[in-house]
Amino acid sequence: MKTAFLIILISSFLVHAKGQDFLASKSSVSAKSDSTLAYAKEAVKSAIFAKDQRKIFKASDLYARLSLQSSNADEGFKYFQLAIGIAHDLKSDTLKAIAYRGAGQALWYQGNFGKALDYIQLSIRYFKQMGDMREVNNATMVISYIHRYQGNYEAAFETSLDALRLSETLGDQENTILSLTQLGDLYKSIGDYETALEFYHKGFSHEPEKGSWSYRHLSNSTGDLYSELEKFDSAYMYYKQGLVGHTASKTSRWRLAEYYLKRRSYDTAFLYFKGLYDELQNTGERNILFHTLLGMGNIYYANENLALGMKFGKQVLRFAEQNGTKEVLRDASRLVSAIHEKLNQPDSALFYYQKYVSIKDSIVTDQLKGKLYAFRLAKQNQEELQQLESLKRQKVINRLFTNILIGVIILLGVLILFFVRNSRLKRNNLKLQNETVQAEWQRRTSELEMQALRAQMNPHFIFNCLSSINKFIVKNETDTASDYLTRFSRLIRLVLLNSQKSLIHLEDEIAMLELYLEMEKLRFKNLFNYSIRYTNEIEPSGIYIPPLLLQPFCENAIWHGLMHKEGYGELEIFICMQGEMVVCTITDNGIGRDKAADLKTKSAEKMKSLGLKLTAERLALFNTGNSGEIFYKMEDVIKDNAVAGTRVTVSIKHQQEIEEPAQRNQQ
Repeated sequence: MKTAFLIILISSFLVHAKGQDFLASKSSVSAKSDSTLAYAKEAVKSAIFAKDQRKIFKASDLYARLSLQSSNADEGFKYFQLAIGIAHDLKSDTLKAIAYRGAGQALWYQGNFGKALDYIQLSIRYFKQMGDMREVNNATMVISYIHRYQGNYEAAFETSLDALRLSETLGDQENTILSLTQLGDLYKSIGDYETALEFYHKGFSHEPEKGSWSYRHLSNSTGDLYSELEKFDSAYMYYKQGLVGHTASKTSRWRLAEYYLKRRSYDTAFLYFKGLYDELQNTGERNILFHTLLGMGNIYYANENLALGMKFGKQVLRFAEQNGTKEVLRDASRLVSAIHEKLNQPDSALFYYQKYVSIKDSIVTDQLKGKLYAFRLAKQNQEELQQLESLKRQKVINRLFTNILIGVIILLGVLILFFVRNSRLKRNNLKLQNETVQAEWQRRTSELEMQALRAQMNPHFIFNCLSSINKFIVKNETDTASDYLTRFSRLIRLVLLNSQKSLIHLEDEIAMLELYLEMEKLRFKNLFNYSIRYTNEIEPSGIYIPPLLLQPFCENAIWHGLMHKEGYGELEIFICMQGEMVVCTITDNGIGRDKAADLKTKSAEKMKSLGLKLTAERLALFNTGNSGEIFYKMEDVIKDNAVAGTRVTVSIKHQQEIEEPAQRNQQ
């Protein structure tokens, strides 16, 4: 144990000796072997066994750092948390600063940006108390990266400039290059490619060492710029430079994957993405992982593999919504919308497209804020230059500057008004088009559903129920009347509740149907019995159907088949799967269709057939979107060459999930 711990402490010295910019980069140190990680973890156990708090801290901190370098952010955060607890026990500000810095780094890798900012800002406070400005500089760079990922360009500019000034004061060459690279990335993010390229050239003018993190990061960022400008040869050259000294770099391989995706070389892009996915999916390193998932989703979509494309797209959406990464959320929403459109799901496609447009507008707003800040920054630099020259020509320069400033402000105001007005007009036009289409569909659906509801629970049925209750009361059958009234109120409540929904669980439909059948059974003095069965492959809680779909068929069987039968009646409902359809068979041992038709023409029950007609139209619309098709079959049950009842077979499209837009409309 002592030998293992000594090896780890030596490894710790080597890690620090290779560079002090641990927080400023994700790949500042080459990944250690599995054996080194194993020794480090063994050292933690040895220190815990020895109950030596400082050794536990050193071993935990080292093991956590090595875990991050191996892209295992979850494991790294776990042991940095252990280090934080020990630092507080020892009441050491130095150890607190180191532990909070590392935990913030792990949270950043996980994509938990808000909490990462809290931890790193806390570490900066401790480092300032210690007077360790190099570590303050490292942590400030990380804060700038996080602000950029969140689209907070103004804060990112401010922290990057702070880091640049501090790096130049300290003579920190590595972080000076990284600060210039970050400023170039920010100008690229707000669309100012010319200024971005100037900062990248300034970074290369400092001659970063080939293979170092600053050299690789600067090369990758320059490659991104040329890729966005569609100068792919130049982009590829810089991406290759990003691999120098670290060919296994996940950041560089992700950049190359995006490069091949943009060039539509899907097979090559997929090889890069798949390699990253296999390495990262169980590590907690979520930033690159979710960009990888998004890239794979786009490739699956391009190759018509819509199921996997949807799976990866939805997974990225959940991550982006949790962490507020707008650009990822925008791109994932666009992908999911396109897949829904190809699947002929217009409501879902529209929902995610509107989400994409909203996020895109938000990003444009963030970019505009960044441009305004960059403009203010440029103006500030210009003012400082003017102040130096004003020693000789103060009055002339002031007058000229005032005129220029007024002209620029007016021009900027006109541009802002133009962009805002143009954006508003586009949103209004899109909203008007969407509302027109959606309103027409909603009108037709609502009209059919309300007609079906009125036909199924019509005043005649309610009157009969109330008459039955009254009859029970007159006969002094108070318990029966109370029971019937309770069931009646529950049924009315369920009908009104479910009629507001376009789809309900099959188990809810069965529960409502059972309540209705119990009422009819009580009403007709238990002259019939019923059973509801379904096969093992049917999962009632996972299948959705339109509400009140089966009740009209059962009502028809009771009123036209069983009510006129001499003797005891039987009603059987059986549900099973046939291919992609849920098939419900409703069988009674009543008088049959011909006798029922004869009696029907002589009675006042003709209006009840309207309920079946509307239900058939709703069923056809649900199955295919075309109300003209028929999806139920009615036939006589033949036994001993005689009619022994009626069988109705209803076919319903199998659906296991409610589309989000429909679900929202119901809320």
